[in-house]
Amino acid sequence: EALYLLQKQRRDLPLTGSSTDSDTGATRVSDGEEPYGAPGDPLPRPEDLVGALMNTARGLNQCGVNYVVGGGLAASYMGQHRATRDVDFFLLADQAALEPILETLARNRVMPHPSERPSFMPPDARFWWVPLQYGALNAPPVNVDLLVARHEFMAMLHATGWESNAGDVRVRILGPEGLVLLKLLAFRDKDRWDLKMVLKANPGLDR
Repeated sequence: EALYLLQKQRRDLPLTGSSTDSDTGATRVSDGEEPYGAPGDPLPRPEDLVGALMNTARGLNQCGVNYVVGGGLAASYMGQHRATRDVDFFLLADQAALEPILETLARNRVMPHPSERPSFMPPDARFWWVPLQYGALNAPPVNVDLLVARHEFMAMLHATGWESNAGDVRVRILGPEGLVLLKLLAFRDKDRWDLKMVLKANPGLDR
């Protein structure tokens, strides 16, 4: 559902793959690492990912901050639909300017994570990581990650962004060029899968 809200602004992509999540039909790809949170936690329901996406984007829009959506949702939008556990936002902003942004997000039910604390992203401290959670009613919370920086690399990622909508909320999605660069840097199992699918869906990039 989250992916459909975005893809209908662009194109429909076929859902294929030998391993799928039984609840969503999305292709499941090994992370190559353990996600934070309780081991064995189920994947969020599509409607809860939608809520996390829309409420976080709405709050960021209210603040006027520059952001792009990355992670599994961007990989699905630019490549092939796959399951994801969280929603990632890349903010072109100063770490010192986060307080009013976090206050606005809290009014949109996107709150600080109860156990994880902000830190620089290992291994190279490229981004300041701010872990949050969106609390849907009568459902497990959805992790929302803010990756924050104001440097040339982040500005380049933002320059690749594509404008779209999730329901009535404007959303800017990390473009295929920026997504490929991030996937090459991380290069876990799921990143190699995403690279293959993004290049397949965007043949003009493979030059």
